[in-house]
Amino acid sequence: MDWITGITRLALGRPAVIFLITLLVILGGVFAIFRLKTELFPDIDLPVVTVATTYPGASPDAILEDVTIPVEDAVAGVSDLKRLHSISTENLSVLIAEFDYGTDMEKVEQEIAASVTNVVLPSGAKQPTVDRIDLADFPIIFFSLLG
Repeated sequence: MDWITGITRLALGRPAVIFLITLLVILGGVFAIFRLKTELFPDIDLPVVTVATTYPGASPDAILEDVTIPVEDAVAGVSDLKRLHSISTENLSVLIAEFDYGTDMEKVEQEIAASVTNVVLPSGAKQPTVDRIDLADFPIIFFSLLG
């Protein structure tokens, strides 16, 4: 309790000192606000590539056997692959390929696109689309109207 009493006596006995300390803290805060660089969504290159293939009218089992497994085999040969996840649902196959940070994602995306073009798919299946995940592609605000 001794130091609290000292601060109280200083504040009551020398208001000019407290005013200057307060002013310095405010000026330091204003200076920091203008010097601090922050972004809501910083430019981060996520090391993830997705491969989506649609096969209209196909069951999840047919998607798995006819689409997901052949595309997985093609993507598994890509260099620097860390993990490969796949999701097979009705009408859709999605592969998520993860890489280490620092990997040249443009090169990897081109390599994956080249490897999946050689995959033989059933006649009703669409050509696989290869995309990278970019945080700038996600909307900031969703609006919905109810009536």
